Amino acid sequence: MTELTADLIRENYPADSSPFPRKDENTLYYYVMPADDPINRQTDTGYSTGSGGNLKQTASYNRVLQMYITVYGPDAYDILTNLRLKLLAGASGQSPLRTTGLYIIPDIAEPPLLWEIYQNQWFQRSDLQFKCNQLATLETGIPYVEVANIVLMTEQQTRDIDLEGDD
Repeated sequence: MTELTADLIRENYPADSSPFPRKDENTLYYYVMPADDPINRQTDTGYSTGSGGNLKQTASYNRVLQMYITVYGPDAYDILTNLRLKLLAGASGQSPLRTTGLYIIPDIAEPPLLWEIYQNQWFQRSDLQFKCNQLATLETGIPYVEVANIVLMTEQQTRDIDLEGDD
């Protein structure tokens, strides 16, 4: 298997070049985007003592990210199969993505091996998709009043009502 070096890893498809550098090279393209998921809609809000006369409000939610990876080249399928196995092993143990705050959702389908024609040449292609969870947190300072003068004033009215009946 040919090594996949950093210079052959590209974010998305470059606008200024063709997607295939050379037929005998393995080239990886990746794209990351937010994924809609029911867990995204649940937030947790907490309050703690802040500084400077403020409360600190912390709102957090579970952000789901979708990763799309496409590899072209003679070892496309092997590269993504190995990556899939490493991601699945890392989901239950040590994962290199955990250092960045990403946690794999361990439901990763087997990458298919496809053939794609480009300029009358057939290129091997393999695709992999997986999702990650990431904790997103927003902290906001909320000013509050420490001391307030309150004056309570009451006004009492009395009214006499005479009821007369017809006998």
